[in-house]
Amino acid sequence: MRLVCLLLVAAGCGGNASGGGDAGNCGADGVCTPGCTDDPDCTAVCGDNACTDNELCSNCAPDCATRDLACGNGACEGGEDSTTCFADCGPSPWTWAPDEQQLLDMVNAIRTAGLQCPGAPTVTIAPPLALQASFVPSAHEWAWEVAHQNFVSPTGGACNGRTFDDRAAAGGYVSFVLSRDHATVEAAVTAWKTSAVLCPIMMNPQRTEAATAIAMDAAKSYLIVMN
Repeated sequence: MRLVCLLLVAAGCGGNASGGGDAGNCGADGVCTPGCTDDPDCTAVCGDNACTDNELCSNCAPDCATRDLACGNGACEGGEDSTTCFADCGPSPWTWAPDEQQLLDMVNAIRTAGLQCPGAPTVTIAPPLALQASFVPSAHEWAWEVAHQNFVSPTGGACNGRTFDDRAAAGGYVSFVLSRDHATVEAAVTAWKTSAVLCPIMMNPQRTEAATAIAMDAAKSYLIVMN
C-alpha cells in the first residue's frame, strides 16, 4: 500500500485520481488531476500511508515514523541528499562547520586542562579528541533531526524507531553528548561541564576520536559523538 501511494504522489496525485470530471482542471474542485503539480486537491493528508509534502516523523507519525525509505522519516539514506530530501539531509554545504570546529576546540581544551566533574572525587585529564571524518555524516543527520524536526531522545533514539545502537553501528562511534537550544557554543559547553551526567562522558579519557555536529532550525542542536 505504501509503494502504491508513493507512486501516486510522484505522478502528481496524492488523492483520488480521475481522468473524467477534473480533466485538465488544476484548480480546487475536490478531485486530484494527474500531472497537476499545483493542484490543491493533491495535497497529502496525514494518515494516508504516504510520507509526503511537508509531513515529518515528528508531525505525522502515522505516515513518517517508518524505517522504510521515506523523505521525512529523519534518516538521510537510500540516495537522498540535500536536493532531493532537505527534510532528512539538511543543507549542503553544511552551514555550521565553523561552529563545529569551535565546539571541538573548546571540548579539547577542557579535556587537556583537566576538569573535576560534578560529584567526581578528582580531576580528570583526557587526551584531545581527533576529528574522525567518517563520523560526520551520521552526526550531521542526527543534529539535523533534532534541529529540523525538533525531536530529541535522551537515550539517543530517533523519531522513526532507530535506537542509539543503530546510529552507533552506522556511524562507528560508541558514545555521545547532546543538548539543544543553547544560545551559543559556549553556553552548550558550560551546560555539559556542569552536568553530572554529561560531563563524565565528555571527559572520558578512553575516547580518542570524535565529530561535532551543530544545526539550527526549529531548534538548536549541539552534539559530539566519540569513540
